[in-house]
Amino acid sequence: QMCIRDRGIGITADSYPYIASSTDLDSILPSWVFSGGLKEEIRRLRDPQASKKIKAELSLKGDDYWDNVYISSTRNIENKWMEGKSLSEIALTVNKDVVELVLDLIVSENAATEAIFFIMNEDNLKKILSLPYVMVGTDSSARSFSGPTFHSKPHPRGFGTFPRFISVYVRDEKIINLPEAIRRVTSLPARTFSIEKRGLLKEGFFADIVIFDYYRLKDRASYTDPFQSSEGIEYLFVNGQLSIERGKVTGVLAGRILV
Repeated sequence: QMCIRDRGIGITADSYPYIASSTDLDSILPSWVFSGGLKEEIRRLRDPQASKKIKAELSLKGDDYWDNVYISSTRNIENKWMEGKSLSEIALTVNKDVVELVLDLIVSENAATEAIFFIMNEDNLKKILSLPYVMVGTDSSARSFSGPTFHSKPHPRGFGTFPRFISVYVRDEKIINLPEAIRRVTSLPARTFSIEKRGLLKEGFFADIVIFDYYRLKDRASYTDPFQSSEGIEYLFVNGQLSIERGKVTGVLAGRILV
């Protein structure tokens, strides 16, 4: 990538400050299973010959792999008890082979099961976050602490990404300095995605301002209890209007669609 950038090509990247990813459980299936779309995927999982081949390929992952895959969201109510538990733990509870469990779960939920995968390396994460062209993002849908999105065990990145990036990797690990960290979450994304009049404290720009206590800043969201707000965020202005005051939501809804 650096060679490409040296030639003047504007390559950028983004990351979140966690060593676990999150996506649909069926992402672990062999790539050939997805050919033809969802209907064909489910058909293959139900077909004795195809499923035998799939099981053989998944069995190569080894027992330790399943210890590090956690169910974060299920479609069916009867499977809700699985949320927040590893596939190994679930398989032991239901007395079923873990690969058999995975295939049955994907089929019964029509491939709607979501999972968290602890597959990344902390040293690699630090190296990625230290690169000057890497932005920081949540890679997460927006969730509320109440209402229809308040359910399951989603990845904590949707709640703690930015406080974690600054408190853990900037303040504690010191991989980059604070001004550079702020650039990665403000002006760099705004410039990269051509979001006009945002990302800088500048006359004529929209006033999106976060005021936080650098030494108290801390993410509280965890994999087992993700719906937790962060500490140390004192004030938040959205489009110039005060949305958080002394750590409390004011009720002012000043957000708008970015175009």
